[in-house]
Amino acid sequence: MYKYAKNDKIADIYIEKIRSVSGKGSSGLTLKDALFNPQYRTATWVSIGYIIFHELTGVNVINLYSHNIFESMSGSGGLTVNQGVQLDGRVQLNDHIQLVGVACLVASTMATQTVKYFGRRTLLIFGHIAIAIVHAMVAVFNIEGSNVGVVTMIILFSFAYQNTSGPVAWMYAAETTIDAGMGICLL
Repeated sequence: MYKYAKNDKIADIYIEKIRSVSGKGSSGLTLKDALFNPQYRTATWVSIGYIIFHELTGVNVINLYSHNIFESMSGSGGLTVNQGVQLDGRVQLNDHIQLVGVACLVASTMATQTVKYFGRRTLLIFGHIAIAIVHAMVAVFNIEGSNVGVVTMIILFSFAYQNTSGPVAWMYAAETTIDAGMGICLL
């Protein structure tokens, strides 16, 4: 807001407009208002559409089923859940889930800076392109039987997701929709 306000008076006008359509005044609005009132519907429908794309990235599948993915790879040689994996001949990780967890932690930490330096639109567009490429590469490595490639791509997916769609989707929805619209996005 302050980026576009040339002075404090214009900033106050922006603030008053935001207050008039959010906060206590918007909590009495209904789902019908969020979905069909011309003042709120565009923001609500755009947020709903984006949240659908956000959920289709597959982050929940990776987080919930990566153990099963690694377990199914154990029968084909290479990395196994029970044996663990050695990195640089020194570090022993007993479970590949730790790799995904550490990748998420590091990526989430990086995201605080990524969101600061790149615009939301840039993060969303390039983030979803990167996620699509990584998903395609997971499929290629899986078809080729490269377990290390699959694990690497899952970790790259974590980085792409945590630095793009992960932090931006919910922030965008919360900033643009009224309470009832946010409720449908959460649903």
